Amino acid sequence: MEWFASQPAPLQALMAGIFTWGLTTLGAGGVFFAHKPSQKVLDVMLGFAGGVMIAASYWSLLAPAIGLSRMAASACWLSRRRLLAAAARHGASTPSSRNG
Repeated sequence: MEWFASQPAPLQALMAGIFTWGLTTLGAGGVFFAHKPSQKVLDVMLGFAGGVMIAASYWSLLAPAIGLSRMAASACWLSRRRLLAAAARHGASTPSSRNG
């Protein structure tokens, strides 16, 4: 592991990419040697893959976004108030003052 860490970053990235490519190829190559699985096995695999994708989308996208929105909530409302106040000072119509 020390040898890998002592290599330049571009070489580390290349080696890591080749390693993951090789493992993906090895795993996907198993399909050529497998017999046709039953519909029940395919359904279980599809359900598992769907669950993994839902978990990945939550933990890598939604949870950080919720955290960031909580931190920025007060600043967002403050900015919106300032924007509407500036628009009112300059005579621009605001959503509540427009005639429908």
